[in-house]
Amino acid sequence: MKHAVLTGADQLKDYATLFPAGARAGLLTNPTGITSSYEPTWKVLGSFGRLRLTALFDCEHGIHREKQAGMRFEDEHDRELGTPLG
Repeated sequence: MKHAVLTGADQLKDYATLFPAGARAGLLTNPTGITSSYEPTWKVLGSFGRLRLTALFDCEHGIHREKQAGMRFEDEHDRELGTPLG
């Protein structure tokens, strides 16, 4: 018998309709935050029509792993979602 391993992000997909229309959310994540099909958690939340991802809180190297250690930037936004990064 084969069992699937589901991550928390996979579970969120199943409950997306429970969010009230127009709900806002922030997400604390890093590059390892993925679904079982390797989709980043920020993309999963950003794709919910009822939920608006209004802030991303990322790790030192960024959610796309493109930053050098110790570097921070003012007024940063995710290039795909346009969501502010903190």
